[in-house]
Amino acid sequence: MEKSNKFSPEVRERAVRMVQEHRGEYPSLWAAIESIAPKIGCVPQTLNEWVKRVEVDTGVRDGVTTTEAQRVKQLEREVKELRRANEILKLASLLCQTVRVKYAFIQEHRMEFRLSSMCRVLKVHRSGYYAWLHEPLSPRAKANEVLTAKIREFYDQGMGIYGSPRIFCDLREAGVACGENRVARLMRAAGIKSARAPPTHAIAPEIRRTARPVWTVDRNIATHR
Repeated sequence: MEKSNKFSPEVRERAVRMVQEHRGEYPSLWAAIESIAPKIGCVPQTLNEWVKRVEVDTGVRDGVTTTEAQRVKQLEREVKELRRANEILKLASLLCQTVRVKYAFIQEHRMEFRLSSMCRVLKVHRSGYYAWLHEPLSPRAKANEVLTAKIREFYDQGMGIYGSPRIFCDLREAGVACGENRVARLMRAAGIKSARAPPTHAIAPEIRRTARPVWTVDRNIATHR
């Protein structure tokens, strides 16, 4: 069967009008269609579909009109896009993250979702994503990686007890240009935390009861002399 999309809307309209105008000259609607279809260059089945579509759109025949069908398709596309966006958000949770983190997510899920959908949901541009593919790390990100390695080096040298203020001072003494807030931020991002002494309540009660200050012992000795 020939595909009906090869005919322009004007040709379809003229063919349907010919059927409607000459229908009374034939014993049935199908007979009129069979006679007129070859003149248009289509098979009778195709012309019959055009006639039925016009009758539905004009209210002569029951059914879903072209406008309604297009609206339903549009709604279906919108629902599909919303579901896809919801799936992306469930996996991502990145709306508050940096742009490069979002690009990395897009690259990881490139085969699961359409690029346009992910860019729209995550509020990034496709051009930026393509630029990121050629240079995933910015100069600042590369510098942060180097500085994080230095931070970890000084942290390990201090047996893990130094916090960001002390490590910042050590970095400055070593000639590393950085800011204290930046050091603190990178330590948080890398999960580098200073070791703290255990709180008082963590000490066993019997130890706390028996432990006596040195000055108390000395005073008691002096009293008995």
